[in-house]
Amino acid sequence: MSVAAPPRPLIEGPSAWIGAELARHPETWIYQLSPAEIAELEAAVAKVRGLDLADLSGADFALPTLAPVLDGMRKEVLNGRGFVLIRGLPVEGKSIEDSAAAYWAIGTRFGNPRSQNAMGHLLGHVRDLGVATTDPNVRTYQTTERQHFHTDSCDIVGLLCLKTAKSGGLSSIVSSMAIYNEMAKRRPDLARRPEEWIYTLSPAEIGEIEAAVAQVRGRDLAGLTRADFALPTLAPTLDRMREEVLNGRGFLLIRGLPVEGRPIADSAAAYWAIGSYFGNPRSQNAMGHLLGHVRDLGLATTDPNVRTYQTTERQHFHTDSCDIVGLLCLKTAKSGGLSSIVSSMAIYNEMAKRRPDLLARLFRPFATDRRGEVPVGEKPYFNTPVFNEHAGYVSGIYSGTYIRSAQRFAEVPRFTAEDVEALEM
Repeated sequence: MSVAAPPRPLIEGPSAWIGAELARHPETWIYQLSPAEIAELEAAVAKVRGLDLADLSGADFALPTLAPVLDGMRKEVLNGRGFVLIRGLPVEGKSIEDSAAAYWAIGTRFGNPRSQNAMGHLLGHVRDLGVATTDPNVRTYQTTERQHFHTDSCDIVGLLCLKTAKSGGLSSIVSSMAIYNEMAKRRPDLARRPEEWIYTLSPAEIGEIEAAVAQVRGRDLAGLTRADFALPTLAPTLDRMREEVLNGRGFLLIRGLPVEGRPIADSAAAYWAIGSYFGNPRSQNAMGHLLGHVRDLGLATTDPNVRTYQTTERQHFHTDSCDIVGLLCLKTAKSGGLSSIVSSMAIYNEMAKRRPDLLARLFRPFATDRRGEVPVGEKPYFNTPVFNEHAGYVSGIYSGTYIRSAQRFAEVPRFTAEDVEALEM
């Protein structure tokens, strides 16, 4: 198979950095303020004390020693590596107003302030307000929930640490340019050749499915197998798709199955018909459901017996406890609802190259929360590794959310530093 060229050449230069490389040379991206530079900042803050920060620009802060350094940092942020870490700004014992003014003074050398919320705030606090993102009007930085990799809606964003978190609070960044390069090098075909993994059903194939559904209407789907669905045209195509899912790329997207205006029972039967050509059905919950709805039931994962697919909360990358999983879209979400996938084998390869020691940890078991779906006689969690090797194959099973929530059980061993590093990589 020929591989398509990426949309543009690979991105060269310092912006396409790799964390492991930067970790070896922290002096290139960490800057420690000197006593003289701190004194300049404090003197500049004293002169604007009581003034509205929103009215102040770089001209209001005299920083003769520090200003050229900050100007160099600005160039590095915009046209070089893309980030810098400044250390040494005193905040302990200082008023929040003075800390804000010092932060503003530094920020004025990087650009012009922009609000990122509906209230027009130019400075905002990242702290727990006792709310949760189950409320669609709440943003993650107002909660204790984990922030995931994202960008803010501006050219440069800055953070000032006023207090160290009692737990958590780790800030992590990644180079979007490095991600682009990895995608362009590894699988540009996935972005540039969607016809290789998207299949649109033809009118004849849709007709076959609808005729097969009519034949089984009213019957219990759980008792139906591939033999109950005659799909003479589509069957060979589905067989090839199954081979691709099991031994090739590992996924595909089927488009064109009509659901609008159809009874849910007919859509379920059509979905079951297609699924019967991929394997045998398996339940994944305590109720024994073979088909289930991913929809908001008004619940939240703060209840340890609730699973994420029953809420409006964001699903994180995970596997289901089966060889093949399928999803059928019945209704488009009013907002959100984006489905994303990633190759666990690509993750395996990358960890093997960068941190084989952490990869080895993922071959040893982690306690994983059953979220209240506990079989009789079993513990409320089960132990399983993330990666396993059997008969020449490597397989993966992972739910970081449930691995972390298993820490609520006293008998589960506490995470070690190695555990956290392996799960976070």
